[in-house]
Amino acid sequence: MGMNRLPFALICDKNFLMPTMVTITSILENKAQDTFADIYVFGGDFSKEDSEKFNVFGHYENSSVTCIEKPLDKFSDIVQLSSISPACLLKFDISDDLPQYDRVLYVDSDMIVKEDLWKLYSETELGDNYLAAVLHSACILDKTERINGGFLLLNAKKLREDDMSTKLIAYRRSLGNRSSMDQQTFNEYCKGRITFLSARYNCMPFRYMAEQIPQFYTMDEFNSYYGTNYRDWKEAVKDAAVIHYITGDKPWIYRDIYAGDEWYKYYLLSPCGKQKLDRKGKLYRFNKKLSKGGFSEVLEYYVKKPLRAVYYSMRSLEFRKDKWAGNNWG
Repeated sequence: MGMNRLPFALICDKNFLMPTMVTITSILENKAQDTFADIYVFGGDFSKEDSEKFNVFGHYENSSVTCIEKPLDKFSDIVQLSSISPACLLKFDISDDLPQYDRVLYVDSDMIVKEDLWKLYSETELGDNYLAAVLHSACILDKTERINGGFLLLNAKKLREDDMSTKLIAYRRSLGNRSSMDQQTFNEYCKGRITFLSARYNCMPFRYMAEQIPQFYTMDEFNSYYGTNYRDWKEAVKDAAVIHYITGDKPWIYRDIYAGDEWYKYYLLSPCGKQKLDRKGKLYRFNKKLSKGGFSEVLEYYVKKPLRAVYYSMRSLEFRKDKWAGNNWG
């Protein structure tokens, strides 16, 4: 029986070397024996030394890790209002950069992959759609269709045929200053040409656990939207094929992140695993808020915010929907 060749694309800048290595480790640890993981790391403004740091995965059978250095100067006029790296815009070029593949799996470097993804890759029906992705949980209440761009199955052949790299970059440039680097562009320009994947392929524990008190949505609303049948948020996280550590609260910074132990397991298996991480805890968070905003910010975060959450959960669905209406989800 031949190998199932499965291409992955990851994007990294100098600040994300270690997390990217952990993501790669999770892919290689969980792939099937008959899957050849062909992994490409697109390094934004990488030096040769940065690229050589990825030459450490040779002990994994049936796999290849290739680092491709990519300059970011062509994106210099695109202003980013949040802390997201401009390297994210390299997503638009992946299909052109890997012309040997008709499909490519893109995985964010703050994710871990818990199972072999060949079946998803080979059996997902794309048709003439440009990509497949998971709907953003922020859309549960308003029933809109916006994806999270952290995990994408790219229809690379169709993207190349329609010269979408050029068109996506031009559209992002036309948006001007935005807090979303690439996600809004995919959502708006590819609208109607996206296949939706199961929520288990982009599970966001931080969001799920933060919203356990249903100030935003209930478990029933979650199941209805995604077509799932989870009893609670913990079951949703346990069933995940891909875990996504969204927001600035990363498991390599804080040791009390929900499902952070899962990430740490792969950290220890990674080439970086012998380096001790100085991860922070609850006391650090408390002191950080106290030093930043004083007692008023501590009161807001630890007292007023939880009380508001309970209040919201007791109000109607329309009330909760209105509270979300002003958020920019990209």
